Amino acid sequence: MKYGRFFFATLGCVFVGGMIAAAVLQARGIPELVRIHVIANSDSPEDQAVKLKVRDAILELMDAQELTADDAAAYLDKLREQMPQITAVARQTLQDAGVDQDVRVQVGTFRFPTRQYAGGALPAGRYMTLRVELGEAAGKNWWCVMYPPMCVVGHPTLEEPISDENDLQICSWLWERIRQLWKGGIT
Repeated sequence: MKYGRFFFATLGCVFVGGMIAAAVLQARGIPELVRIHVIANSDSPEDQAVKLKVRDAILELMDAQELTADDAAAYLDKLREQMPQITAVARQTLQDAGVDQDVRVQVGTFRFPTRQYAGGALPAGRYMTLRVELGEAAGKNWWCVMYPPMCVVGHPTLEEPISDENDLQICSWLWERIRQLWKGGIT
């Protein structure tokens, strides 16, 4: 029985130590991100195609606006100012496609799972996000990183995960950071 307490005490210390190390690493300059997240009405081929049209229209608008900012929070503030235009573009895209769906545009912080890509991984966590929900928002979604700008439509390392969403993958943000530090530092 005393080994059980020792195990849980050790596990607790490792967890708390990991949280402290994560906070220190975050303070050392791991950049904050702003994502765009477009959620389709359903998984039907029609709704998925419309989702991509809305995505393209919003990214085109953002490209035309040439939003710049010194940090992710300032970029998010600028997105908040653009919400009426973003909503109008999404609604017009749906109308042009002959689709009668509601559009909800939100700017906030939302939870995302870890995603593995050919070029690396983006750890699970809460990210500042421009979220666009189409209709019932019950379908597959699309997302990318808007700040710093990494949304390149058609680039497989940004759009397509290298594994199915249903696959169980155990990843450790902390372990990856320790490994990077061991190899020569985090940039």
